[in-house]
Amino acid sequence: MPEYSMTIGGKAVFARSAQATFEVFDPATEKVIARPPAATREDLDAAVAAAEQAFTTWSQTTLAERQNKLREIADA
Repeated sequence: MPEYSMTIGGKAVFARSAQATFEVFDPATEKVIARPPAATREDLDAAVAAAEQAFTTWSQTTLAERQNKLREIADA
């Protein structure tokens, strides 16, 4: 089963322990299909701080720059 991470500040952040994940079930088969990390309060605070910092730069870009960046992400 693949290991999933959260992206905070442009970096992959993995669960700190096996207890820091939760199971995602396929409703058709009732089998576990993923175990993504369960964010902690600290993860949330770090994500909000990173988003606030990124907004400072992002908000100064032009519409065309934002469109191009989103197209790059979609094509990746």
